[in-house]
Amino acid sequence: LRNKTHNAAAAADQWDWAPMGADVLRCWMASSASGGDVSISNGHVQAVGDHVRRWRNTLRYCLGALDDFDPARDALTPAQMTSLDRFLLHQLHALAGAAAAHYDDLTLRRVFEGVNVFNVTFFSSVYLGSVKQRLYLSARNDPARRSAQTALYHTLETLLPVIAPVAPHLADDAWHSRPYAPRGTTPTPEVTTGPESAATALPAPQSVMCVGWPAVQPAWENRSVAALWSAVLQVRQQVMQLQTAATEDGWLRGGSTAQVGVTIRAPGPLFELLASVHTEHGGFDGSATHAPVSGDSSTRGSGGGDGDGNGDGALESSFSQLTDCMLCSSVKLERANELVLQQTVEAPEVTRGGQAVDAPPYSIIAPCVLGGEGRGEEGERFAFAASMYWVAASADGEGGGAPAGTRGASDRCDGGLRRKCARCRFYTIPSGEGEGSGNGGGHLCARCVRALQVDFPGRVGR
Repeated sequence: LRNKTHNAAAAADQWDWAPMGADVLRCWMASSASGGDVSISNGHVQAVGDHVRRWRNTLRYCLGALDDFDPARDALTPAQMTSLDRFLLHQLHALAGAAAAHYDDLTLRRVFEGVNVFNVTFFSSVYLGSVKQRLYLSARNDPARRSAQTALYHTLETLLPVIAPVAPHLADDAWHSRPYAPRGTTPTPEVTTGPESAATALPAPQSVMCVGWPAVQPAWENRSVAALWSAVLQVRQQVMQLQTAATEDGWLRGGSTAQVGVTIRAPGPLFELLASVHTEHGGFDGSATHAPVSGDSSTRGSGGGDGDGNGDGALESSFSQLTDCMLCSSVKLERANELVLQQTVEAPEVTRGGQAVDAPPYSIIAPCVLGGEGRGEEGERFAFAASMYWVAASADGEGGGAPAGTRGASDRCDGGLRRKCARCRFYTIPSGEGEGSGNGGGHLCARCVRALQVDFPGRVGR
């Protein structure tokens, strides 16, 4: 009897986890393979619960970012949106199409996996981090900010019906929490039936389960934008690896001190692809704020160079989609005939534990594959070099890293001592144009000054 009681207690301890709700159980069932035996354990259920929790956190972020968004007033067309936002619409188009086919085939596991891949590999890990600066630092009615909000709006309206069959409670909670529509209704107009003389208004859906499948527009599919951002994300992956290594070694204190240099081997289309993203938007009015670092003014908008791929010009910007995507203060983009690994810090030496140490060369040469997507081809490979630089590891010089005011390879990336913005906390090169200071003192970068002048006129000093 004691052995039986002991075994029962051990079995109970194995399942001693807090109740996770019906959505987790439904998602666990949907994630299980239907072609064989289905096994369940505490670890399996908790792993599924982690995925559902990530879905919930993503939906909460979207709902919070849409607090002041009205689709009827603020929504933009795909042609008016930035390339990154159009790439998100392209991803939503593919996700909704694949999910519809999997639901028709009753392969729920593929739906669960597709939503996870979309959320983990792109939406929450890349997109939300890339648009954070636009959402929180730009002026309220900045077209770039409204573009990001439009993309988030379409994401909610598409993602909620897709996950509703497997996570109905989560989808319905998010549906009723949409800030741009009265609780329990939909922002779409009421549906009418019958002749115009005797039109009958149908009640708006009271639940996401009554909405039907999301109306994905064919214009969302954009293969050219997908090819463009496929190249950008390959470069971003290498840059983020360098930034992670420099942060773990104590040379960086987050992306606000990071500066990125990307050198493209000429000739080739990779430079033009990255330059088109780098010069796409910057200021509150959507205009580019990049500037040529070397060469004459003819390099603006063309990427520099002499036309033969010799690369005597370069683009550097502190406010661009490429900068926001790589989570750094600035990106310098240039091209050269030969790629070499750059030494990150030249001088002075940094002392750690009484020993003078030099920063390792946080630089890498890697390939970028263009084309070949969906055609069974490998694609064309182009080489690029990515390098990580910084202003200072910390403002007071504590915690290791370069002392305050130290520049990393200034002839390649800095072009001058950078100043820290008191609002966005990023380091920018003082240009003397469009900059200012807040009422409480402190330097403000040009982007923050423009945003504050629009939202709070007369409260920003010069």
